[in-house]
Amino acid sequence: MTEQGIFNCVWTHLNAQGKAAVSTTTGDCAYRGEGGTACAAGCLIDDALYDPSIEGTSLLGAIRVRDGDATDRRRQKLYDALVASGVAPKHFEFVHEMQLMHDGRLRDHGLDSWREQMRDFAKDRNLTVPQEPGATP
Repeated sequence: MTEQGIFNCVWTHLNAQGKAAVSTTTGDCAYRGEGGTACAAGCLIDDALYDPSIEGTSLLGAIRVRDGDATDRRRQKLYDALVASGVAPKHFEFVHEMQLMHDGRLRDHGLDSWREQMRDFAKDRNLTVPQEPGATP
């Protein structure tokens, strides 16, 4: 998957979802949250590859696995799920940036604020923003 493909997937998913994915037990952002929601990284993981044990594991942990540290099984599971879902390890930092926008902007400031930040993110990286739901071409 390219960065544009990843961006499109996250943009489309979170626009349709309309809110952050939050854990029912901790209230923290989650790869998979209440009511079937998924965060910017979680929506990239195929349902069949999702393992609840990855919750609470930072995407930075998967980056450490990519860089040679395979000492933590949960980090390894997250790494394996992303790769098997089509996210190349070279894109993990890119996904992490979008995950931070989900965890901060979308959760704390709402969908419109998140969209604005994502548009800026796309512009800085020469990405195209997909058409917003309900917009006319």
